[in-house]
Amino acid sequence: MAKENLKEMMNRVNLQGTLVNNSVEMKVDKNGRRYISGQLEIMVDKEYIIPVSAFTYEFKQNGEKNPMFERLSKVVDLPSARTAGMSGAAHISVTSARFEDNSFFSDRDNRVVSN
Repeated sequence: MAKENLKEMMNRVNLQGTLVNNSVEMKVDKNGRRYISGQLEIMVDKEYIIPVSAFTYEFKQNGEKNPMFERLSKVVDLPSARTAGMSGAAHISVTSARFEDNSFFSDRDNRVVSN
């Protein structure tokens, strides 16, 4: 049998739209490390709202500052349509994001679970 090499396909997403809901917040894990986590809902058309999950630690594993943390920290307080109405909502652009499926098989529930 011939050895097959599987290569990951290019997986980049660029979104622009109105921030409908913003649940991104700064938190601290059980080890005292700060991180940003949450979800943005971006209206890209009158009929389409795209959920975008965000997660990043303040520092990389090698101890360097994480530039993504700095960028996401600016998103935490952005007004959304939910908090400021459609006219007061931020218009944002998400670039170089990845599209991922976060489903996994749960032995406990004996089924595929989607996050």
